[in-house]
Amino acid sequence: SLFVIRIAAPVTKKIVMIDKRSAPFISFLLLIVSYYTMNLFSPYLKIPNGQEPILHAFWGFQFYLMGVNLYLFKNSLNAKFCFIFAFIFLCFSYATKMNITTLIFIEKLVQFSYLLSFYFAFKLITFNNPLISRIGKNTMGIFLLHMPILLKFNSLIINSIVKDSILSFILLTFTTFITSYLLSMAINRMPFGALLFGQKKYKLELSL
Repeated sequence: SLFVIRIAAPVTKKIVMIDKRSAPFISFLLLIVSYYTMNLFSPYLKIPNGQEPILHAFWGFQFYLMGVNLYLFKNSLNAKFCFIFAFIFLCFSYATKMNITTLIFIEKLVQFSYLLSFYFAFKLITFNNPLISRIGKNTMGIFLLHMPILLKFNSLIINSIVKDSILSFILLTFTTFITSYLLSMAINRMPFGALLFGQKKYKLELSL
């Protein structure tokens, strides 16, 4: 699902950046289109008791659009004020969800306020470490690549050698992170590898 969203990033960027001031409104229109498309194809793609990747990408698109708008207006937002507001709203919406489970939109409020709380919390924390910066720029690649192949591959090797569960967990976490980080950097250096992660500037040319 995340690969689908990232591959669609160049087109999404072109549409949203038609007018920066209208970006929230344009994003809202894109969100309506994505929900309509999701409902249209839902009967054909839906997997019983599972998550079909295309439909799940349409669902996750709303959070991607939120991130786009936060990036566009990050310099005009007060991180401390926004964090306090989002955290209070998270507590309120979560308490409401626990008492009124029939309101479906409350779950959306919990999800958005949860993500916004973490976003603004991390904006208040700054790191001046080059390694932390490189890891941060490759976070999407690390997240996309670690499941399921790298994690499973590393677990097969480590669990065949290490029998202690705690040590196995620590080694698996460390090795999976390192391999995902190195592989994401390698893919980013490929001609079209950046299309998967959206880490580099690229120009998409279409010819008929």
